Amino acid sequence: MECLLTIEIDALSKTYITKELTPFLYNLKNKSHFSDLETNLTFFEYIDSFTGLYPEETGAFSTFYHDKISTYNWLRYFRFLDNIDTKFTRFIINGITNLGRLIKGKNNFVSISRIPIKKAHLFDTVINKQICNTNSIKKETLFDLLRKKEIKHCYINLPFISKNNENKYIFGLSDEKAIKSAIKTLKESYQFYHIYLRGIDDLTHYYGINSDEVKNRMNQIDKLIEGLVTKFNNKYNLKLMIYSLHGMIPVTKTINILELLDKSDLKENEDYVIFLDSTLARFWFKNKNAKEKIIQTLNNIKEGEILTKDRLRKYKIDFKDNRYGDLIFLVKPGILILPNYFQGNNLVKAMHGYVPIKELDGVFIYNDKNTRYKKINRQNITKIYGSILKSMNL
Repeated sequence: MECLLTIEIDALSKTYITKELTPFLYNLKNKSHFSDLETNLTFFEYIDSFTGLYPEETGAFSTFYHDKISTYNWLRYFRFLDNIDTKFTRFIINGITNLGRLIKGKNNFVSISRIPIKKAHLFDTVINKQICNTNSIKKETLFDLLRKKEIKHCYINLPFISKNNENKYIFGLSDEKAIKSAIKTLKESYQFYHIYLRGIDDLTHYYGINSDEVKNRMNQIDKLIEGLVTKFNNKYNLKLMIYSLHGMIPVTKTINILELLDKSDLKENEDYVIFLDSTLARFWFKNKNAKEKIIQTLNNIKEGEILTKDRLRKYKIDFKDNRYGDLIFLVKPGILILPNYFQGNNLVKAMHGYVPIKELDGVFIYNDKNTRYKKINRQNITKIYGSILKSMNL
């Protein structure tokens, strides 16, 4: 039976694919179709890869948007929790929020991250369902097509597992657990698999791209994938696709947007609303004066730029509404906004989420029994969708 196994390794860069560090991936690359993958300016790269569309087409760009009817509306009455803000406090908030969402059929678990609790009610999450489920976004996804064609498929993104749209949750998030879960499904038969591996994303953020921690983990992941592929080859006439949707670059400098705004006489939430991603500052204005003063402040910051209409169009994030902001300020590659609503005040050593420069490229490897080595020109992550369809003759 033919089967296409796709594996996404988060934050894998081609610099890690070496004979010494990752011998299995290295040998596989040298007998496969291989290309660099241009990432997009988005935090939902996986949606681009499963639709073949860009952010402005899918509506998925950043995790949170400004909304008066928010998942976190209940936190309006618990603003005092900012005074006792601990990991445990946020663990409880996430637990209550996700339980409520699950009851409403929203199975994409979310985290409040480091959004100030008193501001959380101003924002909501963009994606509410797992990408493999029906009506996960407003556009057709790969999994919608698989259902139409009645193709048996399995999706693993722990703690979530879906088999032909039948969902379950398991304890554990490790890549070891994901691999074991995939091997267990060999008792059944599927024509398409997707396995998401957390890979080295967190380690690269916190230890840096050239750290021993990252290299050691990549070596471990290489062995895990080799074992998985061996077992799949024993059962299936296997087609294999391994890819990553972005790399990372070192953080060289930080910038404190809030500190600069504090120098004005504007009042947050009265004059404007702000959301701080790691690399983006997004603003919603409540009056003309606030808009003018904030634009003046941002224009004096050399470490970034206000995205003009032309720039928004270039990066395919020119949305028809202002859910992501009336104005978006993007920092230059290597700059980190700190504090922000994901890392808080914690400095990390590497980051992604910038304009799509080559240093942020992911990788693409495809192999089947008829494949010979071929270096393909650099392609965008949206091309993964077409590659999957071609491999499955869809």
